Amino acid sequence: MMGILQEDGLHFRMSRYSDMEDRLEVAYAMKLLTDAGLINPDDGDAEHCFPYILSLSRNPDSLLMWQLYANKADGIAFEIDRKFENIPVHNKKAFSSYLHEVNYSADPQVVIELAGKYKGYLKYNGDSYPELLAAFFKHPQYSYEEETRLIFPSPALFKMKYDKETAEGILRDNLERIEPGQFRYNGTRIVRYSEIIIPREYLRGIIIGHNSPDNSVEVVKSYLEALGYPDNVDVRFSDFRETINHYSQNY
Repeated sequence: MMGILQEDGLHFRMSRYSDMEDRLEVAYAMKLLTDAGLINPDDGDAEHCFPYILSLSRNPDSLLMWQLYANKADGIAFEIDRKFENIPVHNKKAFSSYLHEVNYSADPQVVIELAGKYKGYLKYNGDSYPELLAAFFKHPQYSYEEETRLIFPSPALFKMKYDKETAEGILRDNLERIEPGQFRYNGTRIVRYSEIIIPREYLRGIIIGHNSPDNSVEVVKSYLEALGYPDNVDVRFSDFRETINHYSQNY
């Protein structure tokens, strides 16, 4: 929590899509894009400008998500105002980020329809980058996550040289020249990421897992106060805590 919750806001790491831990997810989305005729499956990683993503959930208090992603419910979940999507990311105003609900369909036609809807997002300087759509899709078996993602294009799309007279882009390469500090070791390998700071005024609440210590709400409130956060942030235990307390007292 302390690494994310800082004085100026919530510091999150946006992961490069192809560097994510779940290889099945990436393979599934690439197959969908291939079946839809949007990409060539033989192209290597260097040929694709995969996006960077921040994964969120529309269900802030899911029992399954607590068990899978929050140290078996001894963790926290942040409730964030959806309006944060309007903040600038990387100050790259020429290319918008998107907050988009993940689609759990296995139908290539759905991919084609979204490609048409976001055709402006998939093009830059006349070139097309359909692989940016990969992060919009996941296997139907993941639907329990109710995921929404902030999706931001690869920094490679901004590495341009310009003709001084016409101001037109004349050369681009796929090298993502991100800073050395934007690599991290995730326990098994080095991965690429890009940090996003969500200003603290968008924090609406903090839900504490039902297996956390009894004084957790008090501790988190004290930490928020020490950072100078307003006292209107709703800090509370997961609703499943009430079930635990009931059975602990009566059985």
